[in-house]
Amino acid sequence: MFNDFHFPSFNNEFKHFFQEPHNGSEGTCISKSYVSSTKYNEKGEPETETYQTQSVKHTDKDGHKIHEKQEAYKNTLSGVEKVSHQKMLDGKGHKIIQERNKKTGKKSQHDLFKKIKESDLEQFNKEYNDYREKSHFQKNYESLKELGNDFIGKKQHKALPEEK
Repeated sequence: MFNDFHFPSFNNEFKHFFQEPHNGSEGTCISKSYVSSTKYNEKGEPETETYQTQSVKHTDKDGHKIHEKQEAYKNTLSGVEKVSHQKMLDGKGHKIIQERNKKTGKKSQHDLFKKIKESDLEQFNKEYNDYREKSHFQKNYESLKELGNDFIGKKQHKALPEEK
């Protein structure tokens, strides 16, 4: 159901948002969504899939754009859990996707880069954090709660809770 780990129709609906500078104006968009679906397999076992996302986008009066997004997905029957954390600044970005399967114990992490290389990540994070602190973005983002564990702003991203 949620195989692509995103909702194309939702993304397409807002794709024009913040693409062009707003002629000296600034704006912020905060969004949160939660979707859950439960169905029963042929053995009568419930399978629940949940997906949640939260996002903050900000464009300042000079046209600079900053965007932070978190996503979480869970499938109770398969045991698959995924979380992602994405940071974008003026068209450049970094996204971390962590996945684990609670049934098999398999874990993986993927880093995706947009218009930067992995070797540029430290500089990108510095620019991103500097801009985040000086803009209204920091205050807007603090109003959102974390999905999964607290993993924003830490060098070691720990998005999935440890097994007990």
